Amino acid sequence: MGLLSRLSAVNLNADKSSFDAFLKKFNIDCIFELKYYSYYYFCSKSFGLDADSILQSNSSKDFWDGLITKEHEIFNFFKADNSIAPFLQLFSQEQRDTLEAISIYKYSEDSILVLCNKPLSDEIISGYPLVKEEAHSHLSQIQAHIDQQDRLNLFSIDFTESVENIGEEKLKNNESLKLEYEKVLYNELFTRLQFYFSSPSAVARTSKSAANILFISKSEISQDLILSQLIKLFSKVTGASAELISFNFLGQSHSITEIKEFLKVI
Repeated sequence: MGLLSRLSAVNLNADKSSFDAFLKKFNIDCIFELKYYSYYYFCSKSFGLDADSILQSNSSKDFWDGLITKEHEIFNFFKADNSIAPFLQLFSQEQRDTLEAISIYKYSEDSILVLCNKPLSDEIISGYPLVKEEAHSHLSQIQAHIDQQDRLNLFSIDFTESVENIGEEKLKNNESLKLEYEKVLYNELFTRLQFYFSSPSAVARTSKSAANILFISKSEISQDLILSQLIKLFSKVTGASAELISFNFLGQSHSITEIKEFLKVI
């Protein structure tokens, strides 16, 4: 089993209301929300979109009013009957190739939810607004892994250079949109990070662009392997700019006090 598979298969005894637990519960691989700003809808939160799709998802009110004619109703569109065609412009070419269907629900004039490759359900629609931004491991779980002499690896990650490189490349002459775009791109990257480092591993966001990570493993895993697998993971979002992500490996710890401080647990 590869490292990414092992990361996604870790124990899910985390906060049940966290976003990554929500994604795993419903087996979601691509979902995003569009918020209404000044006659346009912009992606405000996502999981499963790449950088180009986040940018291309920006769309006019007229576009949505013509296709999603009612609030509080599920609309489904499919590749098989080509009803999905008007929505392909919202996705990068790479993501278009993976789309078989999209399911759409308008909560209000201000908020539209889009789910890819599976239909929305009442449970997803009602659960989505309630989920928290981050998952949190229980310290008792971490202590159990310390007692078992598992390897508790500490490292930090910083997306600043990677994200700013993409923003500058795509929106050099639109500073206000660039800042909004970068914010959503950071959230996509952090959501993926939290998804793959679920409890008992943990992610603590330390700034808008950086995080500390506790990665628990039964056996020794080389830093080079962790690094290469994470670059592979994030290249699906940022492409070649994934090479600009900064990593800092800080060794291992078996001190719950040190780990609490590292994870910013008060």
